[in-house]
Amino acid sequence: MFDIVNNMTVVFVTHDISEAVLLSDEVWMMRSAPGKIIDRIKINLPYHRTMDIQRDPAFSKIVFEIEDRMKSIQSIVDKDKAEAAAALQEPVKI
Repeated sequence: MFDIVNNMTVVFVTHDISEAVLLSDEVWMMRSAPGKIIDRIKINLPYHRTMDIQRDPAFSKIVFEIEDRMKSIQSIVDKDKAEAAAALQEPVKI
């Protein structure tokens, strides 16, 4: 499906976790506002992957790990947003 040519690096942006795992050596997760790399996961699957790799339990394990990390990160972001909103509503002491 893929050939490695001249040790080239490609940055591929997707919102599809399975697609990222299928196509990548590493998955880098970003947060928005401001954009920042918050996590990086090495994909230890054999090269020259075909669509059939998605049936491999190792593939599913990586996808689930990324989903779990994203949920964990989202809960931290939600908590930070709630704390910031609460701080804006507190009366200012003069």
